[in-house]
Amino acid sequence: MVNISQSYYSRFENDKAVPDVVMLSSILGALGTTMSDFFADDSDQLPPDLLQLIETAKKLTPEERKKLNDLLQTIMERTDRNER
Repeated sequence: MVNISQSYYSRFENDKAVPDVVMLSSILGALGTTMSDFFADDSDQLPPDLLQLIETAKKLTPEERKKLNDLLQTIMERTDRNER
C-alpha cells in the first residue's frame, strides 16, 4: 500500500532505519491512523494548536519542513538565552 519493499519496512520495525515524515504518514495512512494519533499519549491528548501545526507540516515540502525546523530551533535558542 505504501510502495516499499518488505525488507525496507523490516528495517523500520527492527530499529535499523527511521522513516521520514512523508513515509511515516504514508505508513500510518495505510494502517488507518494519523500522525496525531500515532504521537498522542492516551493519557494526554495533544492541544489543538499542536495538532494544527502537525497537520500543516504534513503539507510542506521537505525543503519547507527543513526551513520550519531551522526557524523553530532559532526561536528555542533565543528563548534559552533570554531565560539565563
